[in-house]
Amino acid sequence: MARGFSRRTFVCGGCALLTTGCPPAGEPSKAGDPTGDTATTPPGDTAPPAEVYPCGQQVPTGPSRIELPLASYPDLADVGGWYAVPSSAGELVVAHVVEGCYVAIERACAHEGVPIDYSPSRGQFTCPRHGAVYGLQGEKVSGPQAGGLPVYTVAREQDSIWIDVDAPAPL
Repeated sequence: MARGFSRRTFVCGGCALLTTGCPPAGEPSKAGDPTGDTATTPPGDTAPPAEVYPCGQQVPTGPSRIELPLASYPDLADVGGWYAVPSSAGELVVAHVVEGCYVAIERACAHEGVPIDYSPSRGQFTCPRHGAVYGLQGEKVSGPQAGGLPVYTVAREQDSIWIDVDAPAPL
């Protein structure tokens, strides 16, 4: 064995490789997406399972919908992009979570009403004050808050994102 590389290091490293499911050297890791295809996940960044994405929603057609033209909200064209937008339901965070999938969630944290943000690297919504974390369907993941936050129906049609602000989307 090479100097500085013990048998124990070799065995323990091999066990870690087997238990973490690391791909062979030089091969990118894969994560499923909602379309059933595989997408490359950057090293050190993990994506939640595809079934947690609230994708495939119909474009809202009622009078209480709001339009976010991509020309005015260009970050929403890219996965990971997000904006805080005012609405009749209060301020919302609208995020592009995976290709073709958008989420709109109430921005006031359920704990103390502090504005939450979207964390693209975590794929979750977070509160900067006390560390509350919410999933993509508004559910409580962790933190001091009692429960989750309302999520609204959102979909893309051509060059606009549409949100139904009349009522939260059913879970």
